Amino acid sequence: MSAGEARPFWRVALEPRWLGLLALALGLAALMSVMGVWQLEVYQSKTAAATAKRAEGAPVALQSLFSIDEGLPAKAVGRRVTVSGTWGPAGDQLFITDRRHGETDGLWVVTPL
Repeated sequence: MSAGEARPFWRVALEPRWLGLLALALGLAALMSVMGVWQLEVYQSKTAAATAKRAEGAPVALQSLFSIDEGLPAKAVGRRVTVSGTWGPAGDQLFITDRRHGETDGLWVVTPL
């Protein structure tokens, strides 16, 4: 092979130093994946405990948690609420399919209040 000739990619890629770098990169990627899953599990356990604690409280009026112009704040997630009003017309109902309740397949019926 002359000095001006390029070597094939696979011949370069299979050199021990490049295989070592590949093994190092794959090891780091695996470690980061495991650590990411661990962090997600810690986050989920903390939020699940906080949500369960809020659900234990007595129901409060929905309007006391946030106004109609705001988004749903974290303090309202899992909180039991009370509301009053009149149901909207049946034509405004939404049906959300592929929902499970225990072992039973079904759907959700969402009606404006």
